[in-house]
Amino acid sequence: MFLKHGKSNMPKVFYVNGCSHTGGGEMEYIKSNCTEYDKHHSYAGHIHRQLFSDYEYVNVSRNGNNNESIALDTIEYLQTINSDNCFVLIGLTDPNRYHFDCDSGFDHRDNRLKFFNSQGLTYKHDGIPYAKELWQGLVALADTQEQQQRTFIKDYTMLVTYFEQHNIDYCMVQTLWYYEKITRYHKLFEHYLNNPKVLNKGGWAETMNTWLETQGYKNNEEGRTGHYREDAHKTWAEHLIKHGLKQ
Repeated sequence: MFLKHGKSNMPKVFYVNGCSHTGGGEMEYIKSNCTEYDKHHSYAGHIHRQLFSDYEYVNVSRNGNNNESIALDTIEYLQTINSDNCFVLIGLTDPNRYHFDCDSGFDHRDNRLKFFNSQGLTYKHDGIPYAKELWQGLVALADTQEQQQRTFIKDYTMLVTYFEQHNIDYCMVQTLWYYEKITRYHKLFEHYLNNPKVLNKGGWAETMNTWLETQGYKNNEEGRTGHYREDAHKTWAEHLIKHGLKQ
């Protein structure tokens, strides 16, 4: 993946988006929520310093992010800069996350209600009318292999179509999920499975979370809630660079 060079006076941007695993969650302190410190010491921060040190580092990863919000926010941001002078790193996440936009009256982070099929109600949703029923419906109807594939491939296709139409250099990393036994949207998944810019899609063992576990790292040290320390992030960054991530 080679970066195109635009006008010399335009700043180059290394843009990163993902969930807490790409934002370095709990790096600064237990339950730290993608702080600037977290992002600086995340695997993306290590990649920035090793490969893109002359680029501005823009990491907008958020705790609890889902693939749809990652895609929409990325496309929105790229239209505000000279995309000829950027490289995009996307940390793909769990497809069982659903976001619903809301107004500021709900007093929620990013004005989004966030639901996780694999967890109970979070982010103080219990006070919102019908939030419990909505979550129960998502768990009953959306926590299936078929819906996981539909949700993911929609968001992947939206992102990659924009990248390819605008000749934007990018790479994608699976932090938590692997898609097996594809049951539908075979042509769309064919693009995904044959895309060399998705660096790790060959099995659960290749995802960030599982690979680091097999290397002996733990994501519950000192009371952490599913996130790795900086030494693990650095190892993951070096692994990605060794296996195809390059400027």
